[in-house]
Amino acid sequence: SPFNWRAITSLSLLGLILSRSDMSPLISLLGGLDLNHDNSTTNPPEPRSPVLIVYIIVANGGRVTYLHHSRPEPFFEVGACVPDEFEPGMIYSLRRSSTGRPIFSDLSDQALDNYLVRSDDFIDARYESVVSKAQLTGCRVRDYGSCVATVVRRSPLILSMRATDQYLADVRYLCVDTGEVLDMHVDRVRRRGDIQLLTCTIINPRWSGSFKNSSLLYPLEGVENTSLVTTILQEVVRRDRPITNRKFLNAVYGEESSVSSRPVKRQLVTVSKEGGDVDLNPEMSEAVQRYADARCGFFVVEAPPGPAKSMILAAMAVNYSGPGLQLFLASSDAAVFAMADALHAIDDHTDYRILHVVSPAVEAQMKRQSPFAIFASFEEENPRVDVVLGTVARILQEMMQVIVAGARSHIQQQLLDRVRSIVVDEVNCLPESTKAALVHVFPNLEKIVFVGHRHDAKPVNYTEYDIASALAARPTLEVVTRKRNLPHIKIRLNYHEQPPRPRAQDTSADIFHRSILRHFSETAVVPRENRLNSGIVRSITKHCVAVDVNDFTSIWNGLPGNFNFTQEDLSALYFVLRCLRDHGCDHATVVAYDEESRKLAMMEHVPVAIMDSAKDEQQGMELTMLVSATTVALFSVAQRDHTSSDAEELIIVGREAICRTLPWQTVVTRGHFSAVSAPSPGPL
Repeated sequence: SPFNWRAITSLSLLGLILSRSDMSPLISLLGGLDLNHDNSTTNPPEPRSPVLIVYIIVANGGRVTYLHHSRPEPFFEVGACVPDEFEPGMIYSLRRSSTGRPIFSDLSDQALDNYLVRSDDFIDARYESVVSKAQLTGCRVRDYGSCVATVVRRSPLILSMRATDQYLADVRYLCVDTGEVLDMHVDRVRRRGDIQLLTCTIINPRWSGSFKNSSLLYPLEGVENTSLVTTILQEVVRRDRPITNRKFLNAVYGEESSVSSRPVKRQLVTVSKEGGDVDLNPEMSEAVQRYADARCGFFVVEAPPGPAKSMILAAMAVNYSGPGLQLFLASSDAAVFAMADALHAIDDHTDYRILHVVSPAVEAQMKRQSPFAIFASFEEENPRVDVVLGTVARILQEMMQVIVAGARSHIQQQLLDRVRSIVVDEVNCLPESTKAALVHVFPNLEKIVFVGHRHDAKPVNYTEYDIASALAARPTLEVVTRKRNLPHIKIRLNYHEQPPRPRAQDTSADIFHRSILRHFSETAVVPRENRLNSGIVRSITKHCVAVDVNDFTSIWNGLPGNFNFTQEDLSALYFVLRCLRDHGCDHATVVAYDEESRKLAMMEHVPVAIMDSAKDEQQGMELTMLVSATTVALFSVAQRDHTSSDAEELIIVGREAICRTLPWQTVVTRGHFSAVSAPSPGPL
């Protein structure tokens, strides 16, 4: 009688489960089992062509990268057939046709119930064994030109990197995870679009050959052969460190809508700072109130870079009355210095003992000193502090020295014992693994706030064969918001409810750094006769609009006149921005170019720009609209700010005569200009 293949498959499944009872849950997750769970029931596979359950990482056309339990390295298939409604990061069945062509098919709902897709469920033991281990998959290396490659196969050793015209023979890489220098000989180079795969042979014999981690933080000074993030996550996997924030992890990795949050009392917050009180708008006030509320443990603030975000962070710090130590972090030193400046400008900061953990080398690089950088005297006096500022890498370095070496300075002891709340800025620049390390390294953590923007630079570039990017380097903002379990506050407005009127003594920096682009209430409208007509606003989609404004005296016939912006100039710019607001264009960013700024920039060797959204050049903000008020040519400086090329739309506020001067005449023509009558220099 013929064999009952389905019965044999079921018995084989039982034996396979028993034989693999000690298998790593991660391998079971990413690989799957050899059983027939295909949707197709009319043509069951032959014994020589079994159906495999695989985890597809990425598919592009007929090229598929997937994982199977038979080995930890990924498999590659060319000319594969995938379902029309394909989704990466899911489990599919794989079989081969009679010609050997790989065919990936959807699984039935009944079959999917037997598998756990990474990060889609949170069950205590599964987080440690599945999510944490998944963040340790792959490895990243970089050369001394900061060109990052990813190890996608171990035997033979294959690296994936962006395609380059440079001839590669012998290369030297620094392993991001171990700090070890690897000398390699390139045996073969294969190009696949903008990706090239290097088949290499290790030259230095001391290489261990085990690429297994995927930290994206480079080893810091004083910490050798150990990755910051990897060290912490490995302790979680080994159960050497208890997990104390399961409620937060359940919100991030649990089912959607499984966690609810309490509403906060709607009340505007006022902050006293230099120059007078500042009334925060409703969104900013909600963020400050949630941070001060002991019942709200976790939430997300989405805010673009600029003075508004810095004001939120500073207001949070001075309105917090909970126990323990507050920790304010960011991925870059520039963002931490911006937090320090905003906090120092608030009058109430004197009631708090604040410490900025920064080295003299960083201060020398930033060409300035932080108002709270008192690290040397702090170690001598051993005071208790209320707020600590620092970069994520620096704080993780301090904590890793505690974990690995057991050394505890006074600052390290306070970080370990007293940290109750963490606010992390620029979270979209941090990978998921770094977020997990921050959550696990502080045992007494009670409150976590993530601040960032979706247009901030991602931690890595997602590429087709970049396994570490697919499994371990998702942006933190994407991870914490996808399940919609955490309160999510979007800051669209700056912190002035009503715009300040331009004063005669104002400079361009005063106006732009006081956030000239801000919300206008429904009652504060421009007189109809002075509005930009809808046709002009719609013509912004032509990517360049030059507005010829009366009384704009800083540009006259294309020649620089009064190099300082006058009250009339500021009124004209104010009028244009207000008209844009009235037509719903609230996503513009102001850049002012004047002769004074140009001279200062030439001396300091920095781009010529005074920006409403500060530090965009460091944070990689992608702008959509750029408003330029200029007395010098916008594109005449070789080191100009990159946002001029990133902006999809450009509005130039000046005289029409500039279209006849270089280099403007290569950018705009008379057809780009629209005449607008600005209001008188009097009260607006």
